[in-house]
Amino acid sequence: QFKQYLNDKEYEYETKTEKAIKNLEKDAEGEKYLSELQEQLEVLSSKMEESKNNDIERFKSEISELLEMEIVTRYFYQKGKIETTIKHDEEIAKAIDVLDNMELYDAILRGDSIQ
Repeated sequence: QFKQYLNDKEYEYETKTEKAIKNLEKDAEGEKYLSELQEQLEVLSSKMEESKNNDIERFKSEISELLEMEIVTRYFYQKGKIETTIKHDEEIAKAIDVLDNMELYDAILRGDSIQ
């Protein structure tokens, strides 16, 4: 659904790598190396485009968290943002696990070695 939304909006972005490739092409042209490097640069650009097409799947969890945070912040303001942040915070999840496990909790308080 999100992919379709991006396609409908004709959303495009340029990665730092793509910018670097373009700069490399410009530099190679200025230094008269472009004719020798053109084919490799085109292959590199093509590979980058293929990789970029998989970005939504590759970064799905990060995108979902960012979208959730943006939506929550927009509609529920600071309280919603804090609640959402807590939900995704690994340290808070670990702390809750410790509090739910009295044996582990007591061991930590005694200073026992924990593995």
